[in-house]
Amino acid sequence: MAVAKHKYFDYHIFTHSLFFISLTVIVYFWVTLPHTAYYTLQLAVLFLLAYFLNYRLSHRLHKVVANTKVKALLLAHYELIINLSLIGGVVFLLVAVTGGIQSPWFFLVYFLMFAMAILLDREMVVIYTLVTLIFFSLLPSTASLYWYFTRLLSLVLIAPVAYYIGYKYQQIREQKAVLYQLKKTESDIESNILLWLKLVCLPSLRYVIDKISVLMPSATVSQKDTLGGILAKTKQLAGQADDLARKVDEMGDAIEQ
Repeated sequence: MAVAKHKYFDYHIFTHSLFFISLTVIVYFWVTLPHTAYYTLQLAVLFLLAYFLNYRLSHRLHKVVANTKVKALLLAHYELIINLSLIGGVVFLLVAVTGGIQSPWFFLVYFLMFAMAILLDREMVVIYTLVTLIFFSLLPSTASLYWYFTRLLSLVLIAPVAYYIGYKYQQIREQKAVLYQLKKTESDIESNILLWLKLVCLPSLRYVIDKISVLMPSATVSQKDTLGGILAKTKQLAGQADDLARKVDEMGDAIEQ
């Protein structure tokens, strides 16, 4: 199981990296080639249109695979991969046409890094940082060496922070999932105990009490003493079982709230 999960994780990272890098390459050549640079706005609109089409298509597919949990989770994750990559393409396009490394919109690159670390895999921060460094290093610009050094260095310094925040966020999310599963298991156990008490234990004890009560009048003196003791213990046990059933029921209501 661990091997299968590891293979899926590697494939998952590879797919997102490939999609993001492909869009980044398209943006780079689009803004650097003279024949396509004039149509930057059209490319941004195309990315946004693809984003909304992907959203609508995924929304329809969610209804089809709603009953299959694994397929639904996989679809949701690939929807997020495509949407974040398209948003990344728009961000890179906006920054590239508004001054590149000197763009006033450069801060969006940082937000995108944190979004990938939190919403996707924290390992994507490393790939994202490398791709971003290469993209802005190769992008034609009149910026001074100071701008290049400070902006690119800021990316390198912020990357560990984004990675750590992504790690903590995923850790908290996993802990919540485990806690939810524990609560669900506890609720199932309490439901089983409650059903056993109400459907098996209490009816059986009441049956024993009724039978002893019927036998008491025709029993001998010694038998009456014995049956009386059994009857008293059985009634005591039935009372304790009833109290326990009530407490388990109250605990179940508390968990649900």
